Amino acid sequence: MKRKLGNWILDVAKYITTVGLIAPFLSSVTSWYAYVFMAIVVIVMVSAGLYMTRESTNNK
Repeated sequence: MKRKLGNWILDVAKYITTVGLIAPFLSSVTSWYAYVFMAIVVIVMVSAGLYMTRESTNNK
C-alpha cells in the first residue's frame, strides 16, 4: 500500500512538472513565485515518493 502511494505521488510530481514546462507557452501571464512554489512542491513530492518506494534493507 505504501509503495503504491509512493508511486502515485511520483506520478503527480511528474504531472506538475509537465504543467510547469508547458504553461508558459499557453499563457502570457507568468509569475516567478508560481514557479518557485511549483519547484518546492515537486521537490517535496519526489522526496516523499522516493522515501515511500524505497526497498527495505531489513531482511530478517
